[in-house]
Amino acid sequence: MYKKTISVATVSALTMTIASCSSINGEVSRQSWEQVLSQCGVSDFNKSEPLFFGAANANGVGSIWALDSETGDYWPRSQFTDITARSDVLFTNREFQCSGKVKDGLNFEVGANAKPVVYPVSVDVQASISSAKTAIVSVSSIVQEDAYWDRFNDEFTKLPADSSIKRGAELGNRYIVGRAWKITGFHALLTYEGDQALSAKAALDSEVATGSLDAAIKLTSNNTLEISSSQELYIAGVLRKLSPSGVAAGSGEAIGDWVPATNNAKINPPQ
Repeated sequence: MYKKTISVATVSALTMTIASCSSINGEVSRQSWEQVLSQCGVSDFNKSEPLFFGAANANGVGSIWALDSETGDYWPRSQFTDITARSDVLFTNREFQCSGKVKDGLNFEVGANAKPVVYPVSVDVQASISSAKTAIVSVSSIVQEDAYWDRFNDEFTKLPADSSIKRGAELGNRYIVGRAWKITGFHALLTYEGDQALSAKAALDSEVATGSLDAAIKLTSNNTLEISSSQELYIAGVLRKLSPSGVAAGSGEAIGDWVPATNNAKINPPQ
C-alpha cells in the first residue's frame, strides 16, 4: 500500500488543548467520535445509532460485520473490495468542515470499554490503545460516503453461492455499512504510564508495515505517542441488514431500514 504521511504538531501545542476542554466538577470532559461528528456538522444519523469502529483505512460503505447476539460484539468479515472492484457503486455524498475545537483536539475516552480511537486491527493494537491513560484527538474534516444499492446488488448477486460472504449472509447475523463517515487530517496524542508507550508503538508499527494502518507513528517521550495520517480514514457507519439477496435498493432518503448498533458495542479485530 502506498504510504503518505504528514508532519505532526508539536506535543506542547496539543497538550495545551487539555486545559481548554470543558470540565465538570474539576474533571476533564471526555469525548468520543459522536462528539466529533456532531461538532463537524454531522447531525443526521438517519434515526439509527452508528457503529463507531475508530479510525481505519477500510470499514467503509460495503464492509460487512457479524454480530454476536449473546455478547453484542461486532466482528469484521469482509470489505467492499471483496465483493467488487467496480468504481461507480460508492460515492461521496457531502463534506463537513470541523470546528476549531475539533481541529485543536478533543480529550477522548480511553480504556477497554471506550469506543476505539483507532480501529483495533489486531489484538495487540486493541490492548495498546486501551491501556493509554489519555488521548487527545483532532481531525480536519469529515466526508460522508454512500452507495447506489441497485448497483451493489448487481455485484453481490454475482458472488458464488458457496462463497464465504454468501454463506455468511444466510446465517442472519450479517450487517453491512450502508453509510459511512471518513475523516481527514487525523492526529492523536496518547499518553501512557511507564514504558507502555514503547509496546504500543511496536504494535502500531507492525500494522503500518503490513498496510493494515496508514499512519505515521512517533514516540515523543517515554510515555507519549503520536499517531497521524493524511489519508482518509473511516470512523463510523450506519448498519443495514444483509440478506442472501443483498440489501433493499434505493439511496438517500429512500432507505428506511437502518439498524441501530447495539449499546456499548465492542469492536473486534479480524479473526
